[in-house]
Amino acid sequence: MATLQDVAELAKVSKSTVSLAINDSPLIKSSTRKKVLAAIKAVGYRPNISAQRLKGGSSMTIGVLVSNVENPFFAELLRGIEKVLDAANYLFFIGSTHDDAERESLFLDRMYARGVDALIVVPAAKNGAFYEEFSSQNKMPIVMVSRILEKCRIDTVLADNFGGAYTLGKKIASLRRRVISLDSDQNNYTSFSRLAGLRQALAEEGITLSEDNLYKVKEFTIDVGREAARKIDLSGQEPMAIFAINDMLALGIIKELKKKNVRIPEQVAVFGFDGLDFLRMGVFDISSMKVPAAALGEQAAKLVLEKIKEGGESWFTGNKILVPVEYIDGDSGGISEETV
Repeated sequence: MATLQDVAELAKVSKSTVSLAINDSPLIKSSTRKKVLAAIKAVGYRPNISAQRLKGGSSMTIGVLVSNVENPFFAELLRGIEKVLDAANYLFFIGSTHDDAERESLFLDRMYARGVDALIVVPAAKNGAFYEEFSSQNKMPIVMVSRILEKCRIDTVLADNFGGAYTLGKKIASLRRRVISLDSDQNNYTSFSRLAGLRQALAEEGITLSEDNLYKVKEFTIDVGREAARKIDLSGQEPMAIFAINDMLALGIIKELKKKNVRIPEQVAVFGFDGLDFLRMGVFDISSMKVPAAALGEQAAKLVLEKIKEGGESWFTGNKILVPVEYIDGDSGGISEETV
């Protein structure tokens, strides 16, 4: 098995220089780093990451916490994270919190115990100070993704949920129908922003979204969408439009409505949000706003790597990086770009 000494001899540098190159230290020249990395590849040396961590070096691992790994949105998000971290020779651990703050806290402690260099988090807890305190005490940068916390100075990568829902709201308003919307009962930032964008767009068109037309949900899943559709009063003759907050809920609603022989979109138009690729197979596509989940993951991964290099002074700048979304036409909404 190749050793650090083998690398040093081939590169004609000291063992300490090899260690600096492995840890991407700014103390060595780019040309020296390239020479060391070439020697590492030539002799087949594999750094002992655990040993490096014990010596105060980098573990080359990142902890990633998402709400639900079974949700295709987060699968796309993780692919974006993986793309960037893989290119930088980092590995990552994944935790699925199910939006449970206690479960999230447990995962944070476990990942710290395993020596991760930083964290990318879709926050479940609502207290921004909690994350700042965790980051400061454990000397570990954190980047938030997909959700924002008020009065939190941790940098966040977000889809433009408000702007996207505002755009979609204008399209829904053009149908001149009774509007129903789902909403999270967890005070979820994502659903809050989307609902706010929808409300503003409708209000500008003289349409009020009353509390009677809001249906609270606990999770953003197909089964919960089905359950919500069973609660919606379909007895009236007037056509309606449903804003389902996300695509998984929209799919559940559509499945349940079809089971009841409701004609979509003639009787009920259904709109999602996320634009998940796997739901767009050309058979019955959901009208939705496309959130580039992979791009969110890439941005978050790039940002967390920057913060690892920059150190503690860069951890609490409170920057918000907004990733734009766009409308994608489908069969469930009955709207096309030509008619709006």
